[in-house]
Amino acid sequence: MEVALVCFFDNCHIIPVFAFFNAGAAFFRAGGNSGFPVKASVTSRDAKKV
Repeated sequence: MEVALVCFFDNCHIIPVFAFFNAGAAFFRAGGNSGFPVKASVTSRDAKKV
């Protein structure tokens, strides 16, 4: 049960962060700079692997 609570609280914190990232990416795409969100996503994904 403790593992389920940890996963639940982790997801509760990650979902708003993901929403802000998507909103920021939409602004960059609307401005014509669609490469920046992709680079940021790849960088954050690679940072998690370490």
